[in-house]
Amino acid sequence: MTGFRFYNKTQTVKICFMFIFYFILVISAHASSTGCFREHLKEAIEMNRERQFLYAELTQGESRKISNRLIWGERLGLISAFFYDWRASEYQKKGIGVLCDEFVSMDQTPSFRSYMPLTALPPEWLPEIDIEKMEKTLQKGIHSQDFEKIKKLSKNFLKDLSSLPDYYCMLRHILSSIARSAAIAHIHIEKSLHLGLDTPQTLLLDFLELQVENLENAYDLDRLAFSIQIKGIPILCQDVPEISWLE
Repeated sequence: MTGFRFYNKTQTVKICFMFIFYFILVISAHASSTGCFREHLKEAIEMNRERQFLYAELTQGESRKISNRLIWGERLGLISAFFYDWRASEYQKKGIGVLCDEFVSMDQTPSFRSYMPLTALPPEWLPEIDIEKMEKTLQKGIHSQDFEKIKKLSKNFLKDLSSLPDYYCMLRHILSSIARSAAIAHIHIEKSLHLGLDTPQTLLLDFLELQVENLENAYDLDRLAFSIQIKGIPILCQDVPEISWLE
């Protein structure tokens, strides 16, 4: 049969990765246009690219796998961010901060420090967390469309992590972001309805679901970072801004 070319499994996987990489580059090139989600990821990528070399020098290269995975995840996130920004643009044009107010500027990230004293003696091993149960619990809240419940669940999980202030920093960051997003959702909805726009409720719930789906990746990064963090090198912990939410 002419006109067709068949690829084996390895070749197909390589082509898929090449396509994804090319798509990420295209999205990155256009990320300077309007879009708070993309802008937030761009800021994070830029900062983490700068810091990856500092961490690599401190850890004799041990941190590279963490930095590479973090930055790759952020670049991959630009694909989703492109479409979320597009969906939010109709509200942003009317002065409503949908998918803008949810983000805290990376300018508020702590300055880089080579060493930070631990708040307590490091544990011999990092306690495991049932991340699947956490995700399912939060997803139930999302499916119930109860933003207040989602906020409370996130805050409860954060409370559980309070006994490990030097670890699980990325997981804590995502949970804080979920709590903030849920806390301000009603403000976006009320403003939109007041201006006669369709409610952004579905968009806001989809964004919460996206964050919940990232909990497992955050958990894996935190566990990779443990062997470095117990030495007083605050990788991940000093690489995210503190997120507050409405009580």
